Order: sequence, then C-alpha cells, then structure tokens
Amino acid sequence: NAPRYTAGKILVLNFPSVEVGSIIHLEYTKISYNKPFFSDIFYFRNEYPIEEMSLTVNVPNDLPLKVNTLNAEALNYTTIKNANMTTHKWMGQDLIAIVPEVSTAPLWVFIPCIELSDGNLNSYLQTLNSGMKALANNQIETTKVALETTKDLKTDKDKIIAIRNYISKMIVNSGPSFTNLPITEMSKSDITLKDGYGNSADISILYYAMLHTIGLPSEFVLSFQYPNLKQLITPLSNPLQRDYLTLF
Repeated sequence: NAPRYTAGKILVLNFPSVEVGSIIHLEYTKISYNKPFFSDIFYFRNEYPIEEMSLTVNVPNDLPLKVNTLNAEALNYTTIKNANMTTHKWMGQDLIAIVPEVSTAPLWVFIPCIELSDGNLNSYLQTLNSGMKALANNQIETTKVALETTKDLKTDKDKIIAIRNYISKMIVNSGPSFTNLPITEMSKSDITLKDGYGNSADISILYYAMLHTIGLPSEFVLSFQYPNLKQLITPLSNPLQRDYLTLF
C-alpha cells in the first residue's frame, strides 16, 4: 500500500525435522547499506533458552565505531587487534528464556545487549535538515493547496488547524519507517500530495512546506520513540541508534 518505497523482504526458514527438545545451531551475517551510518543493538536473550550465543564484530581500525555494553556482566569478551582490523567477540552461555509479558520494558533495560554505532548526531541532523528542506522548496501543488486550504482564515491558529485537518484527512501515514530507508527515498511534498500517503518523514516535509507557504516558520523535530526517561533514552543516544528515531 506504499509502492513508491523500496519493498521490504521477509526470510522464512523451515525446519521440518525440528521437534520439542531439539537444539538448533544458527549462524547469520547482518549487512547494512545505503544508510547514513551503521547502528544496531544485539540481544543475548530471547523467548527461547540458549545454550551458547556469540557476537563477532570486525572493525577497520580507522572506523570510529562506538561500543556500549548493557547488563553484560555474564558475557565473556575478547578482542584481537592487528595492523588493519580489530575483532570484538562477546559470548554468553546458558541464557534463560524471556517470559512474554504485556507492556514489558524495552529489552535493553534488563537483558544483556551490545550497542554499536558509528553515527554522529550533529552530522546526521545537518544532513536530515538540509535534505528535507530542499524537498519542501518550490513545490507548486503544495503551494496551491496551502493557499486554498487557508484562504479567508484570519488567525495563525486557524490556519495551522486547517492545514493539520487537511493532511490528517487526505494523507495516509503509510510505508516503512524513514529509518529503514536510504535518505534518498524521502519525497518532495508534491509527490506526497499526489500519492496521498507518506511515512513520518514525508508527512513532516509536507507540513513544513505548507506552513512556510503561508508565512509560518516551522522546524523539524527528531526524537526517540520512548518517553524521556534516562534509563530508556541514554542507551539510544550514546551510541546513537537510528532505528529508534522518529520525525515530527
């Protein structure tokens, strides 16, 4: 229902011979590309008991990768450094399963995990801000709609409400999160208007364009998806975790 965005993929694994009590050995490599920076959180527990789990990270020595460990006292950590590369390895054993609960706290609050990121917040903000503003500039259809929507309205408040109501009614919030897409897949506001849908980034661009058309200054707001509590936000901001950000 959001065809202009790159489609996601789901890998389905079938284990026909697995029975209750079977031990599964799974090894995988995670690849990230077309992103402004690399970031991820690796968890050492899930809903199944784990006999042994390890994470190996090979980092070029000239890459400023930030590493943070949380609740990881029981993990065994080793590192090997040579002329060009540093290898980090964490291993956990006899990891008990997590009992599913309604409205449980985010996993990084209470289970062993490793945070990795080479992101720089200031650089990322500058890239986002300049790119989004460029997509909002000189948009003919957006200008027409903004002027038509707010004509005959006298106060700034009434104009803002009219634009809010128009976008809420005419634009569907749809598509992958902007954090799952390359920055180059953000859309001009005229495209979002024409298609009638957009993710949070594209809808923010449309709001920005319409408000600036009628002379009301606005700015983009980037925040995390969780309440502003230290134990929730600090692990996401240092090192910076892109997947947990949202735009307004």
